[in-house]
Amino acid sequence: MWQALLSQQTLLCVAGGLTSLSKMPACNVLLLGQQRKVLSGFSQTQVLPHTGLVYYCPTVQNTPPDLRRKVARLVAAKCTLAARIDSSHESPDGNYGREMVTEIVTEKA
Repeated sequence: MWQALLSQQTLLCVAGGLTSLSKMPACNVLLLGQQRKVLSGFSQTQVLPHTGLVYYCPTVQNTPPDLRRKVARLVAAKCTLAARIDSSHESPDGNYGREMVTEIVTEKA
């Protein structure tokens, strides 16, 4: 169900599995896959903080630049909720995940 929001293999591998992803808060899901750069003595103007896998997914990248952080937080929250539903086997057909995608698209517009 949350696979409709992000790439399932990458997010699951970085999180350590579905159960650990479902136990993780949304603020930490936002940081999964973050590039850590050591720029001692160099300018940090090009480094975007809090940009992990969620920030670079197509749903977030297709929004205007000034709204990307807000949409990334929304996608991270929805991924966390969908992982919790998947972990508890509440919606096996995936309807809830598709509803979340439509909610994100309508809130983004």
